[in-house]
Formats: sequence, structure tokens, C-alpha cells
Amino acid sequence: MKLAIIGMNPYYESDRILYEALKKGHEAVYLSKRRIVETNFFNDGNFGVYFTVPKVDEQMNSEANFPDNRPLVLNPDSSFNPTKVTKGILGSKKTPIKDLFDITYFDAFLFREVSKTLEWSTILANFLLSHNKTLVDEKIGSEMYYKSKHGTFYKTSLDHYPYAKTFTITSKTSLYTMLEHISYPFIVKRSESSKGKGVYKVESKQELFSLLEDENLKVGDLLFQEFIQYSGDIRVFVVGQKILGAMRREPKAGQWKGNVAQGADAYPVEISDEVKKLALDVVKLQNAELRGVDIMLPNSGPVLIETNSAPQFRGFEAATGVNVGKEIVEYIEQKYAKLSNT
Repeated sequence: MKLAIIGMNPYYESDRILYEALKKGHEAVYLSKRRIVETNFFNDGNFGVYFTVPKVDEQMNSEANFPDNRPLVLNPDSSFNPTKVTKGILGSKKTPIKDLFDITYFDAFLFREVSKTLEWSTILANFLLSHNKTLVDEKIGSEMYYKSKHGTFYKTSLDHYPYAKTFTITSKTSLYTMLEHISYPFIVKRSESSKGKGVYKVESKQELFSLLEDENLKVGDLLFQEFIQYSGDIRVFVVGQKILGAMRREPKAGQWKGNVAQGADAYPVEISDEVKKLALDVVKLQNAELRGVDIMLPNSGPVLIETNSAPQFRGFEAATGVNVGKEIVEYIEQKYAKLSNT
């Protein structure tokens, strides 16, 4: 059995568990969350979880807890490496990523220190259960609420929706790994951001680290997304499974954010059946009833940026003339009447 004990830092109890697993002949490691990356950046945009191999001294709190059987250095087969597409003169080709391996390499997982990274841990656990892995405690991944941008990223990427390529990590250690695989500029976004606040574009490593320090940002609360070269986006407003309308948002000259709250221009727009279907499907996927769905339309086709569970609609009403408040109340009335008759 290949066992990974998941936590942030090893301590006496994790040493004891690891020691006993090694003593029984299992291929076992203590795997810090700092060495784990969640992303859809590789393998044609499919969601995956990857790890870098921990050193021996990272796996134990005290060498004294391993009297006759020290932790080992993993040697995962290269077939577990993810791939990325590189474009050259003769076209595209897939190349392996060095020293970054698919976490499904392991058979079983023991979760420790869940509370400090609850949503990240829940998403990881849910992903592992979906791959039929043995998990303790299994209940960590049994329910998903997808209340944040992190949860939306996981669910939509897992179900192969065209979501902007994104990384989520838990520590600066993983940040250095991520920076090897993403190009500048890119977007740094708080998982709980709204109205365009907590969303930044960085042009260099120096600018990134200055941002983290100046804004007191914790990498575990952030998403790191590719920057899509496209002017403006589409906000589709959905109540129930009804599209109330759509508006196009274009940043002011010299700006890049498309949020109306940040001064972007907005006007009504007709959307294609493809965009309508994407908006409705992703709302249904989240088992949601009210969402603002943000979509970009580069030449390659629609790309989902995010969904908003409490979307602002002052700008939407001004742009489209739709009475959103009235539509929401009517939806609640219909739902109440249906429940009252059952």
C-alpha cells in the first residue's frame, strides 16, 4: 500500500503513524500541504492534484521516533508526471513537467490538521474519493458546498467546463513550484473577493511578492489564474433556471477590470445559445438558484471566469432595464407556493 499522511508540519503523532506504516512494509510518507498543488493548468485543462517529493527530514518531527526505519525518498514512475502543451514552429507538443507528480500515485490517505485549510482539504478529499482512494476520515470529502471561487474552480474544472487555467496552493513553498509553470502577467484573486476588490494583475515575481507583503495576503486564500487577453467580459444573470439577461462589461481606458463597481462601462448584449447553455449548465452543476456567471469570449471560444453567489445587480439593472429585485421575489414566491402545496 502507498500511504500519504496529509498535514502541514510533522509532529509526534504523525511520526508514530508513519513509523508503524513503514515497519509493516508500506510505501508511506508524510506529505506536507506545502508540496501539493491543485490546478487545471496541465493535461488539456483537466483538473488534477500534484505533489513534489518530500525530503527525508521534512517527513519527521524527530529522528528519535524512527529508531530502526527512517522515512524514505519516493521515486514515482515518470508516467505519473503531468504534461503541458508547448507551442513551437512545427506545432504543439506535450512535454512532461519535471518533478511534479499526480497525487493518485498513492492508494490511501490520512488527513491531519484539516481545520486551518478546511475548504482546500475538503476539495482534495472529494477529489480523492472520486478516484476511489481510501480516505480517513472519509467524511471530510463527503459534502461540497462550492460557496467560494475555489470551490467553483474545482467543480467546473472537474466536470470539464472551459474554466480559466488556475492554481490553488497552501503555502509559499508551493508558490515557487507554481511560478515555474505560469507566465506573466497573471491574475491573483482572493477566493472570497467581490466587486473587483481583491483581484490583482501582476507583471513580475518582484511585483507578486510585494503585493503579498503589502496587502498581507495568504497564498492559501488565493487563486492564481492565467491572464486572458480579451477586452471585457459577459455577465449573465440567472435566477432559478431562467436567464434574466446579459450585459457586456468593458474596462475604462487604461484599466483591465471589467467590474461595474470598478468603473467599467456596461451595456446589454445578446448572447449565443452556446453561452446560454454554459451559464445554465454551470448554475445547475453547482445546485444553485441565483448566480451571476462571468464569461469571456476570446477567439478560442467561451471561457468561464467565475460565478457569484450574491451578485451585485445595480449596474445590470441600469444596463438592461431588467427589474432583478422583482424577478428574485417572484421566484421566491413560486418556490414558497410549491412547497406549501406539498
